[in-house]
Amino acid sequence: MKFLSTLAIAATLCMTSAAVHYAPDAKAQSKEDKKKGAQKGPQLSKKAQPAYKAAYDAYQAKDMVKAQEQFEGMKANIETDDDKFLVGQMIFTIGREIKDQKLQADGLQLMVDSPSAPAESVNSYKNALADLYYLAGDYQKSIDTFKALYMAGYGKGKIEIDIANGYTKLADYPNAVTWLNESIKYSEANGQIADRKVYAQAAALANNTRDSNLIVPAFKNLVAKYPSVNTWHDAIITFQKSVELEKQENLDLLRLMRTAGAIKYQQQYGDYVEAAGAQALPGEVLAVLNEGLDNGIIPAGNMSFSTHLDMAKSRVDKDRADLPYAEKDAKAKSTGGDSLATGDAFLGYGIYDKAASLYQMALDKGGVDNDVAYTRMGIAQFKAGNMDAAKQAFSKVTGSNRKAIAQYWMLYIDQQSQAANAKTAAPAS
Repeated sequence: MKFLSTLAIAATLCMTSAAVHYAPDAKAQSKEDKKKGAQKGPQLSKKAQPAYKAAYDAYQAKDMVKAQEQFEGMKANIETDDDKFLVGQMIFTIGREIKDQKLQADGLQLMVDSPSAPAESVNSYKNALADLYYLAGDYQKSIDTFKALYMAGYGKGKIEIDIANGYTKLADYPNAVTWLNESIKYSEANGQIADRKVYAQAAALANNTRDSNLIVPAFKNLVAKYPSVNTWHDAIITFQKSVELEKQENLDLLRLMRTAGAIKYQQQYGDYVEAAGAQALPGEVLAVLNEGLDNGIIPAGNMSFSTHLDMAKSRVDKDRADLPYAEKDAKAKSTGGDSLATGDAFLGYGIYDKAASLYQMALDKGGVDNDVAYTRMGIAQFKAGNMDAAKQAFSKVTGSNRKAIAQYWMLYIDQQSQAANAKTAAPAS
């Protein structure tokens, strides 16, 4: 919120003089003064003067209770636009003195509604008014006031965040996300990147909606603009929670999490081992468990993981030795099922070029889930260092969940390519 700064702007007009703004006696004003336009600024009508003076005198005497007793009389005796503006100033000033946000908002509303308000300051007054409504807990009025400013083109890029804050207080998370996205779009249209907090707030609020159509893009935006181990972890975990993933879909997502170095917890290693083990991939299971043990996330001696580790160790030598025979059998088959399974085995052992060729063989022969084959071909090509081929494979994935997983992989590939290019372009130190 911009409350303090905008309120200070609005306050500059309030009670700046030690005298009450009375309408001058026309007879006492000289012709010369009239010619010069000596009388400037809003002036109180005679009808409004008594209650205003009583309030002003009480304010000067620091008797705020007595000053407030004059409010109804002041409002009842408003006769001119100037009266409305000056009475609003008085109410705002006293409300500020006693830290009553509702009174301040009431006063500012009178000022804003008066045509006597300086045209160049009206929007700043409205901005302060919207802030006051927010602080007073009147979130819908705050939203409406900020929206009017937005439509007038005032404060774009920031006003949208204020509107989102109001919707957040009303627990209207979809609208809050929509307005945060408007702020992001404004920054992008002006060649800038919005602050990380805006992306993080949009992602957190999207998560509250439990709507994957909002959650996935929000976290994708966050990890795209501010990639890190933490944002990748959060993006992947949130996606996992927002949709129903089959084990093999989850496996390919966990492969990305591992590639990004974003596995943080035992449970994530456990899910990985379960998914990879279900496909009889002892080489990959062994590599994953050793990684978890080496980085300390899996504690040494953990019985559950130890069982998986022993099983993988007992199978890995024979399984790897059988790979050439499995490849030969796959080539001999008329359908692609064995080619896909053998490609998975080569992928698990890190033999990526061979895995990619077997996935292509599976696609050519048919009889397989193309989305699975293209996803894993993309992974194999990326791991082999073939970025363009990897993106081409991922771009052919069409199924709902797998398409989202493929898009995450492509985003990661782009980031790795950009980092590599930046490193290459950097001058030698």
